[in-house]
Amino acid sequence: MVSNKNNWNLQKIQTMHTILIIEDEPRVASLLKNGLEENGYQTMVAYDGAMGLRLFRAHIFDLVISDIILPKMDGFELCKEIRKTNPGIPILMLTALGST
Repeated sequence: MVSNKNNWNLQKIQTMHTILIIEDEPRVASLLKNGLEENGYQTMVAYDGAMGLRLFRAHIFDLVISDIILPKMDGFELCKEIRKTNPGIPILMLTALGST
């Protein structure tokens, strides 16, 4: 007989979501990564758009969080490329545009 605690842990593992963070500012990427992982999410981080696209194509993600202004490929172009592969994946665009 398996205890309820073990069932809960197995259920938690099976429902864990993986999030791709694409952010060129290491401090912001670290804050997002740590906050999400503290709340039970698995994360991977890319520091430019091209790396983000490579990771997206190589792994399965439940959500993408992307900056708009990125080196090598901007967030808008990245979003278009991701949509070609997986049109239904949620993408959250994160930006500091307009901030002072």
